[in-house]
Amino acid sequence: HTTNTYGSYDERGTSMDNYTDLNSRYTTQMYVDICKWANLSTTSVEAIEYYEEKFATTDEQDELKYMLGQALFNRALAYWHAQIFFEIEPDGWGFPIFDKVTGDLGTMKRARATVADTWEFVIKDLETTIPLLTGYHDHYRASEWAAKGLLAKVYMQSLYIFPENKAKAKTLMEDIINNSGKVLALP
Repeated sequence: HTTNTYGSYDERGTSMDNYTDLNSRYTTQMYVDICKWANLSTTSVEAIEYYEEKFATTDEQDELKYMLGQALFNRALAYWHAQIFFEIEPDGWGFPIFDKVTGDLGTMKRARATVADTWEFVIKDLETTIPLLTGYHDHYRASEWAAKGLLAKVYMQSLYIFPENKAKAKTLMEDIINNSGKVLALP
């Protein structure tokens, strides 16, 4: 009940009315949390790659590829949330890109990338993710179909920057509809 939140939760009430002040702790905390999510995903990507290079046996290769796919999917999902919540203008600022774990204090504060660069980063991660998740069907983890679905959504949401992705989105959506075995509603 939104009427119960007014008075004691002013920031929450204005957020429910779609009028959020930039200084709202809910907005700033969401930004911080997405940065942490992206950074933790990047840490996972690097740790998996390091382990694979230094310690992995041939028996572990498939599992490591699957883990890498999960980490890349999570990073792409974090960036998708960032674009949805914080993208203001098509030619404006996107989100800081966490593509490597920082090794010193000087590089911990990342500059914001452009909106186009941020969407491009998400697309690249998802295109890399799909083959890594192909063949896995854990209902509680990202799958090939989840990655394809998110990529199709990203293609559509970034058409104002990359209009050439419309055909790619259509192809992915047809693949999901025709080959995933998933249905939108039960008969």
